[in-house]
Amino acid sequence: MYNHMGPITETEVVGTNKRVIGVIIGIAIAFIFFDYIHKSDPEKTLDFYLRSLKQLHIEEAYQCIVFENGFAEPFESYKRNAISNQIVSYSIKKFFVVGKDSYVALVALTEQNKSSPRDITFTLKKFNGKWKILFPAYKSPNILL
Repeated sequence: MYNHMGPITETEVVGTNKRVIGVIIGIAIAFIFFDYIHKSDPEKTLDFYLRSLKQLHIEEAYQCIVFENGFAEPFESYKRNAISNQIVSYSIKKFFVVGKDSYVALVALTEQNKSSPRDITFTLKKFNGKWKILFPAYKSPNILL
């Protein structure tokens, strides 16, 4: 190969390839960071929870929830249910502000043993400065559709 100054050396090709790869990685990181900073904290919490369940990181998902009415499902039971109903895909469809420290989200999710997605409503509240998901989640009420 030649450029306007003579033959192109292997060092020049490797250097150019490294620069191109660096630029591509930089652009990808910028897009990921931009997407991350534009999500609200409750949305990040819900996305983290659903992604953890999808990847079967059950301990991480379990840390994101608070049980309603003081009822707490034992971890082993929660884990069995999460594995037998593993999330294959999910999409956060709508997010609603209910109050200063309360959100409701409508999520379409497909489980391993189900052929089509179903809508689930998640309620998120702030407890001690951290966003948590109230458990259990519910099939979507008509007000959110």
